[in-house]
Amino acid sequence: MFKVEDGDFLKAYMFRLPVELGGLRFHARVAFSDELHIGFNLLGRQTIFDHFAEVAFNERAAAVIFRVK
Repeated sequence: MFKVEDGDFLKAYMFRLPVELGGLRFHARVAFSDELHIGFNLLGRQTIFDHFAEVAFNERAAAVIFRVK
């Protein structure tokens, strides 16, 4: 369970996963939740974001852009 901004709790499943993005390989803690009710149900992205200079979400194109440091 994750406590969200408004004080409610959100049920999510956390995993430590191997990730490869932009030629970088690392392990990241990532959580998924069906309770978000948005197009992108990924939580806990900090361990991924720390490896990149910029992360951009394009909801219309259903794309995420990662720029390396």
